Amino acid sequence: MVTIDPSQQKRSPGCLISVLWYIFIGWWASGIAVFAWLCMLTIVGIPLGVAIINRIPKIVALREPETSHALLITYREGKATIETVSPRQHNIFLRALLSSLGGSSALSG
Repeated sequence: MVTIDPSQQKRSPGCLISVLWYIFIGWWASGIAVFAWLCMLTIVGIPLGVAIINRIPKIVALREPETSHALLITYREGKATIETVSPRQHNIFLRALLSSLGGSSALSG
């Protein structure tokens, strides 16, 4: 039997709080995205720019970024092991080639 503690799951604030946050703070804070793209113009600023872009949903609307991880539960010798796994990704060079040709839907499956 596997139990998952619901208190450890990330929860977003309610709809009303998210809307108020967006109206009073998120709209103006979305200007940070411009700063992030400017950071991406330099080699040194790329890590900061990527970090900011990954947090834009949290900055603008208090939403946690969606993750595409799954739980893998294996049973061996009476013990259960739980680990998170990421989905299988195609080779970076293949993705770059298809992206440069203008298509990304071929790799989405």
